Order: sequence, then C-alpha cells, then structure tokens
Amino acid sequence: MVMGEIQSAIYSQPEMVPSVTMAAAALNASGGVNGHPLKVESCNTNADNNTAIACARKAVSDKVAAVVDMATFEGAAVLPILQAAKIPAIASQAFTPADYSSPAAFPLIDAASGFGATGQQLAGVAGVKKIAVMAIDSQAGLAAAQATVNLAKAKGASARLVPVPQTATDVSSQVQDAIHGSDAIALAVPGQVAALIIPAIRQQDSKMIIGTSSGVYSQAGLSAAQLEGIYVDSPNPPLDDTNDSSISKFLADAQKYGNGNKAIETSNGLLGWTSVQLFAKVASGISGSINSAAVFTAMNGVKNLDFLWLKNYTVDPSSKNRVFNKYIYLCRATGGKLVVEPGNPILVG
Repeated sequence: MVMGEIQSAIYSQPEMVPSVTMAAAALNASGGVNGHPLKVESCNTNADNNTAIACARKAVSDKVAAVVDMATFEGAAVLPILQAAKIPAIASQAFTPADYSSPAAFPLIDAASGFGATGQQLAGVAGVKKIAVMAIDSQAGLAAAQATVNLAKAKGASARLVPVPQTATDVSSQVQDAIHGSDAIALAVPGQVAALIIPAIRQQDSKMIIGTSSGVYSQAGLSAAQLEGIYVDSPNPPLDDTNDSSISKFLADAQKYGNGNKAIETSNGLLGWTSVQLFAKVASGISGSINSAAVFTAMNGVKNLDFLWLKNYTVDPSSKNRVFNKYIYLCRATGGKLVVEPGNPILVG
C-alpha cells in the first residue's frame, strides 16, 4: 500500500502512486517476487489525523504485506496501528518524531537531515554567515526546518526561522523579512510554496543565494533560468546523473512502464520506485509466505546493504533514531541540470 499526503491542502506528493505502480509493473514483467505478482493499492491521509487512522486500519484489514513510500505528517496516528499488526513502513519519509522511533518505520528519507543538509551546504558557501530559513508555519513544518538552523549553526553560520503561512498566495512580506540581513535563504517548504518564493526572491534580490532539498526543487515547476544557481541537497543521485546505473534503470523503467507520465521522472518518483525495489529485494529472501510479519522480520535483518543508490543501508532495531540512509548528495542547478559537487555523497551531521 502507498500511504501519505498524496493530495492535501498543505502538502502533496502526487508522484507517489504512479511511481510505485510503475515500479510494480516493471517487477511483474520480470516475474514479480518469487513468482508472485505485486499488487498496489493506495490511501490518501490528506494531512488529517482521522483520515490517516482510517488508512492504517485499511492496511490492516486488507492484509497488505507492507506500506511503501509512506509520507505523512500523521505518523503518530498511523505507526502504532501498523506496528501492532507487524506491517512495516518500508522506505518511508521521516517527517514526525514517530517516524524516527517506531519499530514499524524503516525510513529511506530523513526530512530533517535533508532540510538540515541545506543549512550545512549553505554554511559552506563562501561569504555566507547569516541564513534565513523559510518554513511552513505549522508545528511539523517548523520542527523539520529546525534541523536546517541547527546544522547551519554547527557549521559556523547564524540562522533564523521565517514562518510562511500554510495557504499563502502572496509571500512578498515573508521574502522581504528573509532577505533582510541575510547572506542566503534556505527553503524548507513544499514545492508549490517554493514556486511562489523563488521568483519573489529573484525580484527583490537577484543575487541572493538560495538552497533547498531535491523534493522541493523538483516540485517547484519553475524554469531552468529561475532555478539557475540554486544549491540543492538530495538523498539520492540527481536524475541528471545518468552515469549512475540506478538512475539509468529508474529512467528506463519510468519510460517503459510509466504510461507517459513525466511527473514520475522526479526525485520523489525515484523514491517511490526505490521503495518497491527495496521491498522486492528483501521479500525475495523470504522462504514461505510473503506476508507482513515475514517482511517485518526480514527488514529488521538488513545489514550493510549496498543496493541501487543506497550505501551501507543497515537496520538497527534497537536504534532510537531510525535513520538508516545517512548519505546526502550536495548539488547545484547549472544549465538546467543538477550537478553533483565534488566529494559527494557526504554523511550528514
């Protein structure tokens, strides 16, 4: 099951379902998992606690083998239900404290470290001493953005939060606040909000240094000229790096099984595809029935896995911080492409 904010008023990842469906189709074309075809269902948590609980209960009643690519702000409501049923959330995107602590969560993306890497990256740019971090004005949004502040400060820069209303349509005053007294601006906001902020920054200060995460960058939907020079951190190699074999395989699957949906060919689409690939990799080692309990046990046994673009992915069931993919690629938008900076990937922290 794909579960998360597929579509909501404050955050959306519409790539989730088609990317997971595409990945399942590609695997089914080569025999599925141990001869069993993969079936995909989805549930939109809609950034709502009650809706998320209903989704989790549906996963239990439908006896799904796993939840994949989970991205929801309602982890505290969802994960206890999944845990009780021994349903693993494989390759989830960690947004909430529950995502970092629940035994049912096996995060692939650490939103806090991802946003934090933006602060780390910008603090390393020559001349950057003061960073404004623009974040959605909600408990979850500000909490995730705090990692940007923390890592920027750890690297010797000062940093402050600039809250942006969840439903803002005019961000000029927030941008003016962010620009004032800053050398750089980090964007810890959804892509649709970044699409408002970036042009406003360019209009008020065309030379301002901007940084954000790859998910935000890919969802902003802006022109190459508007995105030129932006610093981007990514948990995976950028899709422009076609010399990376995992990127080439993903793009080939997307083109063959994606039904022409170009929205799949994004960083978030890659995450959905990877979540299914990781599920299939782990499930293929199970002898007997591939059910949630068996997959749950198998996930807890993953050690030193170098798979696709993942490096040394190791699950530690006793860890109080379930961030098992700790590498980040630091990139820069150049000529319409994301170019990986020398010395990458790096360990965040």
